[in-house]
Amino acid sequence: LGLPLGILLVLTDRGGLLQNSVANKVIGQVVNIARSMPFIILMVALMGFTRWLTGTTIGREAAIVPLAI
Repeated sequence: LGLPLGILLVLTDRGGLLQNSVANKVIGQVVNIARSMPFIILMVALMGFTRWLTGTTIGREAAIVPLAI
């Protein structure tokens, strides 16, 4: 899935063979959203541990736990 999206990004970029700024922006947004999914899954998986460690799952202190791991 990553390789075809990467190839499409390169081909539709400025100066690419299939230069298309609209398609490039849409594909770029899809990639950016998909890149954040593993961290969101990690945050949810660590909610219990975070609550045990910091006493809360909301706020700065709670956000530091998954960022540190």
